[in-house]
Amino acid sequence: METSSLATRFGDRARVFGNGAQDEMVELALLLPASRAEALLDLSRQRRESVAQTLRALIDRALAAEG
Repeated sequence: METSSLATRFGDRARVFGNGAQDEMVELALLLPASRAEALLDLSRQRRESVAQTLRALIDRALAAEG
């Protein structure tokens, strides 16, 4: 994953995900095709979560699978 644009804005901390600094947050913009955005909204409704909670869970699962 290319993090150079994140690192430029947020310093070297943005290069290291999951470094234990759980209180620090980074806001990311996300562009999705409308169909995927609708599917994401539907999934979050099914799970009774916010879209942000659903995305964090999906990202956590994907990162755990990589590690």
